[in-house]
Amino acid sequence: MTEKARTMAKHSGMGAIPHAKGVTFRVWAPHAGKAYVIDFPRAGLWKTRFNSDSYNYGPNFANHPTTDVETRAEGADGLPCSGEIGIGPYTVVIFSQDEQEGV
Repeated sequence: MTEKARTMAKHSGMGAIPHAKGVTFRVWAPHAGKAYVIDFPRAGLWKTRFNSDSYNYGPNFANHPTTDVETRAEGADGLPCSGEIGIGPYTVVIFSQDEQEGV
C-alpha cells in the first residue's frame, strides 16, 4: 500500500485503527473474495469470534468461510505483524487472541 493510500484510509475511517483495547480494522471491498490485512499488534493465532455472513443468522447469508488467521512478524503501517483473511461481501468479522500469560 502506498503512503497516499494509507493516509486516505486512515482519514476515511478505514484500515487499522489502534485504540486502548486493541485494533479495529475496517475495509470496504464489497466484491472482493479476499482481503489482505496488515497491522496486527502481535504475532500468533487470531481466532474468528464473529462472522456476520454465517448461516447462523439466516438462510439468505452466503456463509463465506472466514477462518482463524496466523499472523507473522512482518509489520507495516506502524504495527509489527501482518496476516491474510478471507471475507465475504458486506461482512463484518471480529478476530481476537486468547489471553497470553505474562502479557
